[in-house]
Amino acid sequence: MLPALPAPDPDGAARAAARLGYPVALKPTAPHLRHRADLGAFRLDLGGERELRRAYAELTTLLGGPDELRLVVQRMAPRGVDTVVRAAIDPAAGAVLSFGLAGAPSELLGDTAHRLIPATGRDVAELIRSVRTAPLLFGWRGSRPVDTAALEELLLRVSRLVDDHPDMVAVHLEPVVVAPRGLSVLGASLRLAPRTEPRRPRPGAGAWWAGRGPAARAARRGWRQGRGCGPAWARRMGRMAKTGTTTQGLRAAIERSGYYPALVAEAVEGAVGGEPVVAFLVHQETTFDSNEVRRHVTVLVLTATRFIVSHTDEQAADDSSATPYATTSTESVKLNRISSVVLSRVVANPESYAPGMLPREVVLTIGWGAVSRLDLEPASCGDPNCEAHHCYTGSSTADDLSLRVSEAGDGPDSVRQTLAFAQALSEATTATSR
Repeated sequence: MLPALPAPDPDGAARAAARLGYPVALKPTAPHLRHRADLGAFRLDLGGERELRRAYAELTTLLGGPDELRLVVQRMAPRGVDTVVRAAIDPAAGAVLSFGLAGAPSELLGDTAHRLIPATGRDVAELIRSVRTAPLLFGWRGSRPVDTAALEELLLRVSRLVDDHPDMVAVHLEPVVVAPRGLSVLGASLRLAPRTEPRRPRPGAGAWWAGRGPAARAARRGWRQGRGCGPAWARRMGRMAKTGTTTQGLRAAIERSGYYPALVAEAVEGAVGGEPVVAFLVHQETTFDSNEVRRHVTVLVLTATRFIVSHTDEQAADDSSATPYATTSTESVKLNRISSVVLSRVVANPESYAPGMLPREVVLTIGWGAVSRLDLEPASCGDPNCEAHHCYTGSSTADDLSLRVSEAGDGPDSVRQTLAFAQALSEATTATSR
């Protein structure tokens, strides 16, 4: 971060500039004037003491006295693209990392992207590329590309800062000037929760979310990565590191997910009825739609005779409802109706793969004939000179449910749970077909 020195009067401004070295910027730090370039509240590229004193007189005449403006002198940053980096605790999703370009793109147009904390390297790379104004970072219309590697590192550091400090409520860096080489943070603010105010808990979560012990921190980190809880918490709770096998374990997994647990549990338990639970899988997915956080939870349950799937979605207020609402649905399928269980594995560095290594991601696709996907393409014959129309050819594939789980986005425990549930479902359908 570029240092800034207070400038209580013209002489103090001159001494500060001499200490920092010219060229400098003169700007107010009063809250009502921060980042208000439209009011002419900044003087940039001041190359000498005479220019500095003249700028000081102009600002105090135009906007108020030195005590009101709280003027500072700051060394000029290299030219680049002005960006905004924020992190805050969202009551619906937990800790969220946000990025956008400074000024009108983020303030007026809402061109801001978000990811959950802790963020991975892939998360921050996608984050800076997902805003609509991202081309300005990569050399739009012949401009020089900026140092996106430095920007990604900064985003990772902010993510780590918030994740390591449970009392960190908000981080705001603006502007972050990203130059062709390196970047400069020109303004920063941090907000901590008072000691009497614990970190805001996840809705529906217990004391583990706001706790300070190793298990609580692992649980927070695990939930933010979308896997419900962390490894240490999983070992303590007993069954989360593998697919559960009891009705009580299913209820506990739904409650630990923190996503409207009473609503989800009632719907699932109503569909299960009195049957014993053989295996289950709870998977939560958080997505971002513009500035809104949307969540979706899928619960898969296997009993001795049925496969049950439940979906719960968050909905924003619309014409039918003046307030946000949630919808939940369940479907019960007899095991003998399941036509296919497809498990696709993606493995990194396959040349060094050894049995038992965890895949990088898995996709579980289950079909029972309710929904089919039809893939068509123009048919052709063997004659290269034939110009006749041969209609279409294609294939029909059962595609009732497809669930993608990745180690980077959801955590290794979720990948293991998905593998275990897929194995249990495959064994159950095999036994039913005999």
